[in-house]
Amino acid sequence: MSRTYCPLGCVVLLALIVGPVSAETVRVLGMGEAMLAVGNDAGAWWNNVALTPLIDVKVPYEQWGAMANATTSLTDTMVWTSVDVSARSADGVQGFGAGYRGGDDWSDVGAGYARRWAPGFTGGVSVGHRSGWGEGTWYTVGLAFGPPVPANLVDLRFAAEYWNMTEGGFSQVNLGVGASWPNGFTVGFDAVDVFDMNAYDLGAEWVGPEGFKLRGGVMDVFDGTIPTAGVAYALGPWELGVAWQGLDGDDYWALGGTGSW
Repeated sequence: MSRTYCPLGCVVLLALIVGPVSAETVRVLGMGEAMLAVGNDAGAWWNNVALTPLIDVKVPYEQWGAMANATTSLTDTMVWTSVDVSARSADGVQGFGAGYRGGDDWSDVGAGYARRWAPGFTGGVSVGHRSGWGEGTWYTVGLAFGPPVPANLVDLRFAAEYWNMTEGGFSQVNLGVGASWPNGFTVGFDAVDVFDMNAYDLGAEWVGPEGFKLRGGVMDVFDGTIPTAGVAYALGPWELGVAWQGLDGDDYWALGGTGSW
């Protein structure tokens, strides 16, 4: 998980709250929360801000295109909601986003901006504030690099993120790699907090015919393994999906919708 900060040292509460909602969209939730290199959806500003110039906008646009997502938990033991918007320029030079997520006794708000600094290379910064439990200000520096490849070959992307929680001086470095094939198959792998916790997130997505999408993954959290899965249906620029995570043997569900314009 790339959002495993715990300034109060509350490990149990961290596992219950931060774990399943460290991702903003059901797409990433279902993909084992692998997001650093492949999270180019409406929550890109949060997944890795460097992906905002690369979001997968589903409609034609001349100058700027955008994606919005709303996601909510379907499990009473973990009540939360998130709303995200990410936008990109038509030439892929700039991208930005903002969002909110919150539960019974906490909320996060933040925003980020990134741009292309060299061919294939994007980078940016996001900032935000958490109120309630674990209150504090955080910022990230995100990087992504995709080497040029022919259109009919696998599209590779490498990513890195530095996360800092200013209160308490907590920080971590996360690394990711992803690949997408022309047949609609995408796989992502994140190495999380590589100098301390050293966990991982692994996930995949398959975009099938008629707008159906299947997702699956696994997360390594506190020396335990959490399986994930998801399914979605897209109709033009609109998509509705559901995600499942087997947190500590309990079923955890979330529902989300996305739109592009």
